[in-house]
Amino acid sequence: MSDALAAAVRGALSAADAGTASLQEDVTHEAYIEAIDHSGTPGYAAPVTRTALVQRKRGTVPTAGGREFRFRAVLSFLRPFPLSPRDRIRLSDGSTGPIHTPTGGHVDPSTGEPFARTVYLGGA
Repeated sequence: MSDALAAAVRGALSAADAGTASLQEDVTHEAYIEAIDHSGTPGYAAPVTRTALVQRKRGTVPTAGGREFRFRAVLSFLRPFPLSPRDRIRLSDGSTGPIHTPTGGHVDPSTGEPFARTVYLGGA
């Protein structure tokens, strides 16, 4: 991707972020950290507040392995950040669950992360 195209995409996402700010919710992101002790209990980094467009709806999406992931919310992040499938995301109502992030999409060459990210939050 050319630098000019990457800059244009960043600019468009910045405008979309600003234009939807009143519709976005604060969510909490906790990055997974490998367990340091031998208990096998996963550790997480300090919580970081991020903003996302949140659609509370139920459905299923296919995974890369051919299975279906059942979700109860779809989150659209308009700012890039690193995310692992083991991370935790907590909605403003306190609910959390497993996450699924589809693969693919355009990656910002300056960050190595997708320009924007869709995350499906699973659970009951």
